[in-house]
Amino acid sequence: MIKHSIRYFLNKQIRAIWDPNKNKWWYSATDVIMVIKNFTNIEKIDYQKAMSESPIDSKRIYSLLKNELTIEIENRELFLKGIDCSHYYEEVE
Repeated sequence: MIKHSIRYFLNKQIRAIWDPNKNKWWYSATDVIMVIKNFTNIEKIDYQKAMSESPIDSKRIYSLLKNELTIEIENRELFLKGIDCSHYYEEVE
C-alpha cells in the first residue's frame, strides 16, 4: 500500500511517498529544491545519496544544503529555476 506523508525539512513542507516494493520513502525533489538558492554548489550524486539517507539520518542532507537555502520561496524566477533544476536532480543515471 502506498502511503503519502508530509515531512518537514528546515520548517518547510516536503511531500513523501512510501514505496512498499523497495521498502523506503521517496521525497519530492521539487519540494526540497524549491528552498535551494544556489544549485551550482550541489553535486547531483551527493544530493541523491543524501536524499536516500534522509529518512534514517537527515544530517547529510542538512549539511549539504544548509548554506544554499533561501526564504525567498515567493520569488517567481527562483521558483521556476527550482522546477527546472528538480528535473535534473530527479533523473536517475
